[in-house]
Amino acid sequence: MSPRYQRGSLRREKRSGKSDVWVWRYRLNGTMKQETYKAADYKTKTAMWQYLEPAVRVLNNQSAEPVHVAPTLGDVIKRYIEQKLPQLAKSTQNVQNGQLRIHIEPKWGAMILTEIQPGDVQEWIETVKLSQVSKGHVMVLMRRLYKLAMLWKMYPVAFNPLALVEVKGATTREEEPIILTPAQVTKLIDELGPPYDLMVLTTGSLGLRVSETLALRWEDFNFQERTLKVRRAYTHQELKDTKSASSKATVPVPAALLEALKEARGNQETGWVFPSPVTGRPYAAGMILQDHIKPAAKKLGFRNVGWHDLRHSFRPWISSKAPTTVQKDMMRHAQLSTTANIYGRTPVKEMRPVAEKATKGLRAKRPSTTR
Repeated sequence: MSPRYQRGSLRREKRSGKSDVWVWRYRLNGTMKQETYKAADYKTKTAMWQYLEPAVRVLNNQSAEPVHVAPTLGDVIKRYIEQKLPQLAKSTQNVQNGQLRIHIEPKWGAMILTEIQPGDVQEWIETVKLSQVSKGHVMVLMRRLYKLAMLWKMYPVAFNPLALVEVKGATTREEEPIILTPAQVTKLIDELGPPYDLMVLTTGSLGLRVSETLALRWEDFNFQERTLKVRRAYTHQELKDTKSASSKATVPVPAALLEALKEARGNQETGWVFPSPVTGRPYAAGMILQDHIKPAAKKLGFRNVGWHDLRHSFRPWISSKAPTTVQKDMMRHAQLSTTANIYGRTPVKEMRPVAEKATKGLRAKRPSTTR
């Protein structure tokens, strides 16, 4: 005789001093179980049964393994890892895997989605031993898990409760980028040996991301027209598209860089500009930074220089020489606000002549003489 199909019972109850709740009672392995849900999340009994339908099916599947009748955040995490994480870039996969395994799943994985309270998450995220920016990234991932839970019918379609959780300073750089002058970058180039000197010259002269520099091929350059077509990026040992559609663009190549590239190219027409002698593929940016760039910068007395500081330096170099719209295109940004707000202000020494010229003719009122 096949086991009897059960749905359990559902009733709305008032709680003293609290909001109404739905109480679902069912039998699991001969034992009565009970779960409660906020009535405010499910306005009608029909809506509540619709939400419980997947749990009722699980309850009746006669699986010998223990199951979560009500979805937990761990259930969402498992599905996210199986379905969504593989679609992301390898670098993002690595970061999010760490966030899930080290921080989110140990704390919240076993909890039912409807029982996780924003106030509890707020208290928790403040104690996590990460930078404010990294804490912000963890919360972005948790909010996405809740959005997907709604999409997958594991959580009611409603306001995302984790939107209430705030991480102060999550969008603020903890350390200002280092702005190098052209003379300082020239000293750094002189301190380096090939091919690292040419990598720095290329990155600094064009304002490239290091992932774009390492992915350059000789056929990307048009030496007759003195241009470069930025086409791809290389990061975490894999080739991928540029950061955005606007990053994939044609830029002018300065004469000094063009001559240095011609000399390095020799008779080559195709192939990587910076191939590793070991693998024949592009170099790893982190290795070059630690083994060559940082030691050379330290020797010159420059503080903790990173690859992206070259790109941050490029914008001030062009700021006084071109309108902001041209600067945006040279930086290959999608939005003008990115060029203006994220990539730094114009240096004071370059703003000073403008300020003097603009206020010429203004005079302070002479103080009256007291006799």
